[in-house]
Amino acid sequence: MGQIKNGVLPEPKFHEDVTVLFTDFENFSTLTRKLGASEMLHHLKVLFYAFDEIFASYRLERIKTIGDGYLAIAGIHSPKELSCLRVAAAVFKLNEFLSFYNQMIGAEIWNLKAGAHKGAVISGVIGYQKIAFDIWGEAVNLTSRIVNTPSPGQLCVTEDVFDMIQSYVDSFEKREEMLDGVGMRELYFISSLKSSLPEEIIDYNKKSTFKP
Repeated sequence: MGQIKNGVLPEPKFHEDVTVLFTDFENFSTLTRKLGASEMLHHLKVLFYAFDEIFASYRLERIKTIGDGYLAIAGIHSPKELSCLRVAAAVFKLNEFLSFYNQMIGAEIWNLKAGAHKGAVISGVIGYQKIAFDIWGEAVNLTSRIVNTPSPGQLCVTEDVFDMIQSYVDSFEKREEMLDGVGMRELYFISSLKSSLPEEIIDYNKKSTFKP
């Protein structure tokens, strides 16, 4: 960050074993037309604030939002240990929050799809206007392809992620999906995690009590 303040952009860095997470809301375009721009923006402000609070509790890092999409990572500025499980637990904690939020507003309209993959990424800062930290690489591209494959409330993960968390998965389905630019890929669609999680994850869960 000091380099940026001094007018010098940091050199890109290569990182292995980073867990990448994309989330997306179901039927967002339809919601936007129904709610109107002002009301939709109000909801997104509240929801993304909750995303930031919950993900930070699990030591995930927000990279950016793209419309209603949210890109986060674990394993660059946080430990790689349990990074896949931290991502999965954060997603299901977020689903709990969305259920609460929908009840609060009296409409079942905010439903989340999520996808996660573990692999190598390159991080850095490019450009000269509105510069920001970002990540690139095959792991990012693949995660962006799988985010819309699960049903709302599910977390879709690749085999790389599933292998790291399968002993904590309570309910899942495995199937092959055709992904644009990737081809057929075996994916795992997780519906719930077991309650018997590592103490570290339980501690993160206790911290994630954010309500709007």
